[in-house]
Amino acid sequence: MTVRPTRKSVVAGKPVRSSGASLRADSGRSSGHQQGTTDEGRRDDLMIEGQLDVIERIACDHSLESVLDSVARLACRLFDPARVSIELVDDRGEGFWVAAAPGLPAAFADDIAALRPPPAGAGRGKGPARCFDAASRRNELGGCRSWGIAECRGAPHGYITLHGANPIAGPGARRHLAALRRLAAIALERARREQSADERLLSLAATVPGVVYQRLVKPDGDIRYTYISEGARDLFGVEPAKILEDPEALFDHYAPDYRRTFRQRLLAASKALTLWDVEAQIVTPSGEEKWTHAIARPSRQPDGSVLWNGVILDATRIKKAEMAAAAAEVRTREQIIESISQGIAIFDAEDRLVTANSRLLALFPALREKSVAGYADLVRVEVAGCVEADGSAPGPHLLEERLTSHARATGSFERRLVDGGWILVNESRTETGTIVLYTDVTDLKHREQQLEEAKIRAEQANVDLEKINRRLDIALENMSQGLCLFDSQLRLILCNRRHGKIFRLPPELVAPGATIHDQISHVGRQGSGDEAAGTALIERRLKLAASRERGTDRLTLPDRRIIEVIHLPLPDGGAVETFTDISEQSSAEYAALADDEKLRGQVDDLLKSRVGLEGRARDLESSAEVLQRARDEARAAVDRNSVFLEAMSASLRRPLEDIVGAAEAMTGAIYGPLGDRRYQDYARDIRECATQLLAMSGDIDDLTGMASGRIDLQEKKLDLGRVIGECVSTVKRRTPDSGPTITVSRAAHLFEVKGDEEKLQKALTNLLANAVKHTPDSGAVEILVDAAVDGGLEIAVVDTGSGMAAEMLGHLLGGKRAVNGKAAGCNGAGLGLPVARSMIELHGGSLDLSSRKGKGTTARIHLPGYRVVGNPAAGDPA
Repeated sequence: MTVRPTRKSVVAGKPVRSSGASLRADSGRSSGHQQGTTDEGRRDDLMIEGQLDVIERIACDHSLESVLDSVARLACRLFDPARVSIELVDDRGEGFWVAAAPGLPAAFADDIAALRPPPAGAGRGKGPARCFDAASRRNELGGCRSWGIAECRGAPHGYITLHGANPIAGPGARRHLAALRRLAAIALERARREQSADERLLSLAATVPGVVYQRLVKPDGDIRYTYISEGARDLFGVEPAKILEDPEALFDHYAPDYRRTFRQRLLAASKALTLWDVEAQIVTPSGEEKWTHAIARPSRQPDGSVLWNGVILDATRIKKAEMAAAAAEVRTREQIIESISQGIAIFDAEDRLVTANSRLLALFPALREKSVAGYADLVRVEVAGCVEADGSAPGPHLLEERLTSHARATGSFERRLVDGGWILVNESRTETGTIVLYTDVTDLKHREQQLEEAKIRAEQANVDLEKINRRLDIALENMSQGLCLFDSQLRLILCNRRHGKIFRLPPELVAPGATIHDQISHVGRQGSGDEAAGTALIERRLKLAASRERGTDRLTLPDRRIIEVIHLPLPDGGAVETFTDISEQSSAEYAALADDEKLRGQVDDLLKSRVGLEGRARDLESSAEVLQRARDEARAAVDRNSVFLEAMSASLRRPLEDIVGAAEAMTGAIYGPLGDRRYQDYARDIRECATQLLAMSGDIDDLTGMASGRIDLQEKKLDLGRVIGECVSTVKRRTPDSGPTITVSRAAHLFEVKGDEEKLQKALTNLLANAVKHTPDSGAVEILVDAAVDGGLEIAVVDTGSGMAAEMLGHLLGGKRAVNGKAAGCNGAGLGLPVARSMIELHGGSLDLSSRKGKGTTARIHLPGYRVVGNPAAGDPA
């Protein structure tokens, strides 16, 4: 049984495909959108797509089996994992046949064909449902449920059956099942009798979401709608009758750009008879913005007119989801690009800049002041920010080479920056454009240089080791004593020829790997057959070889020769031994023996040197890895400490300033007297402690700044006497009049220095304040200035205070607070000396402390010669 075509068939999809193919009316949807919707939404989308496919099959005269197979496959997708079949009553009402059962075994269809339908009105289909269930279970499909299709006089014309799982739960699933039954019923009814064109169009339109229409384009270009469904009211907000009367009532709701070209495009499609598949934006009378998706197929009429049968779907939800996904994709791409640690610039196929991250601006600050529209603009800034390998300014050829290489394949190269840093440039060409990555490899270049230096040192050590080995070989072969070196397992490592001659050993027993046991056993077997003496010789020899103490022994061999053995254990568990035949010693031989002893000592030293150099060579080979790991760990520790200290200092500064202000208001009695004088003392103590804490905060800022390399020198020519005088004035203002006397060497006014005035003053003030603080009121503090032997300058702050033990000096310079009898209350955190040392080291100088308990302390500053103005013997450091 087939479905006959009619004059007003509605084609609601893309070009007709072969039987069983699925028409996708929602073309353009992205997989990302489908994944982002709810399960209910996905089923609705599947239902819309499947309905259109079924309608197309009916309209295009597909067979009943093809139409019902499409219905069954749609049900499988909607109610997965259930499996679906459609059973029909045959024309005579005497049996059943399976019209569609995708994926089910053929035996199931045979079982259904053997059934007989019950009499009309007998149980409303309960009898067939039980039979279908039995057949389903016989074919291992599980239980099933069946629903009637196109009931007539109380008995269905067929059934739709779900096998296995029963997913019909909720109004959505029941609605989909009802729609499937309705589609199957339409196919059945259409197969049984012909309907008029208008009746069929209305039936199809009632099941299609959206607007079903017929549009007629006449040869003179007149455009009219011959039919439009009630869905126009919901989608466009316009009555269908009004559209039939005046098509402009529909056209006026489209966006201006679409409306401008609509007529020309429709006439061209009518002439070529091509599929109409377009998306458009509309605005309803209420002002609501929507997106539509129109699909229509043309057919030429006898009078030359073109009749368009089509459907207009509401694509608003899909379109908004696509636009939201596109916006999210742009944001995600920008976030990803910004998170990349390298500088990155992306260009399109025409070399126009698409995007770049802030890291690129950090590498090339000039980009902040220049407009970069294309690849050539960026390359000009890049070349201007680089130098040649020898440090000279880049020539015009560098820019030409960069632009020329851009046309070739992907590549990478290194560039040296003006500030001394290094970058690695990676340029990749793609189908859509170019990606340029700039990686800061300054640290890597420094490590490479360090590795190269370590390699040179290791090679030199190997050369030295080779020289020592040659000397050792010469010494060994020219010794009058035998010598052997063995490991902790008493296996021979090396020996000289004299050793083999003394014990008369065959070649295999003087080769590396031979054991001491095998050697002495061979010697023991050379005697007159005294087994006990041979055993005693072996035991005595092995005991000495295994000893971990240095010792000397004399072995009497079976041939009566006496061999003196000197045993020297080595740290690795082995030992070195020398052997001397003293059987016929004379006075001259004894003198020679002393020389040999000296030579043995030299050999021992050479062996130790060899072991040490071998260890040193291994250390040098691993120095690169150790250096890199230590550098990374130190840098990470410095960064963490700097962040913590800066945050702590910033958090303390404002409260401390408020405390100082409040304490000054109290000591000044701004708002009236405090009463008891002790309150004045307390307020003064509070102000002094808070002031010291503020100074400590400043010291922390200085230390963290210098540790992270963020402090630079503002250098100028300075009168050293004036600088020291201002430091003395500052300290005196903080010191009671009864404090120790402070004197300054007259030589201070004879020198001018180059440096940062603020930092030198801070260093000298810290040293002077520290000296005054630890000197009794009856004592004295003196500042001495003199020229150094190397052309530099020495400034000494000498006090007659309590002094300290030598082991405390390193702690003070390292920032650890020294506690003494005079410290009380808020007496500082011991940061003054580390800050002073850091400030002096910034100037290329050094700070040393010397002290004697009960005698006082001297802080000695040494500034290099290039800091002294007018010193012709000292130039700036390289």
